[in-house]
Amino acid sequence: YSKGNMLEQLQSVVKALIDDGDDDNGGPNAKFHLYSFSMGNFLALHYTRLYPERIQKIILHSPWNAELNVFNPLFGKDTPLRLALNMPGLGSVGSSAVSKLWFPHCHDGETFRQIILGMGEGDAEWTKLIDDLSQADVPSDVLLMCGTKEKPFYKLAKYINDKFQRKSELHAWPKGDHMTWCDDWDKPAGTFFRDHAYNFLTRD
Repeated sequence: YSKGNMLEQLQSVVKALIDDGDDDNGGPNAKFHLYSFSMGNFLALHYTRLYPERIQKIILHSPWNAELNVFNPLFGKDTPLRLALNMPGLGSVGSSAVSKLWFPHCHDGETFRQIILGMGEGDAEWTKLIDDLSQADVPSDVLLMCGTKEKPFYKLAKYINDKFQRKSELHAWPKGDHMTWCDDWDKPAGTFFRDHAYNFLTRD
């Protein structure tokens, strides 16, 4: 769970699927749509800031706000708690305890520890990223989707929508939690997200 490694992996996928294509289906200067879910939103916005000339439209589905928001600034750079997570034994025990208390549905202790240490500096990084992109020309079209029961995710989705203003739109599925769209793919919840994504990507 390293932000740098994951962005490199994303770029390698772009190269294989788009950059190495022919002129009709891609090429190194071709623009493309970017659909992101959960933690992928954090990476997608970083990618957009790095390569704004490549992004045509972007979908932010349930933007990830859990660990980075809840524990900032407790786990910020060089804080005692962040340093403790790096200590052999203590870091694993501590992260397992925190994960069970606050995120039993998301991660085991070791995954949680890697996310805290490798994925960013918390809420301040999110805020700067959103501020930068809200004032940039790209992305010019943003679709935000979320379930209303995803409280930290839904809160961030509304915040991004407010910051991006006229170039974004937000659609929320009533009472949906983080994986409702996937669990109910062939039911109304899945149709809700699929239809909004399709309409957004296919309209001029």
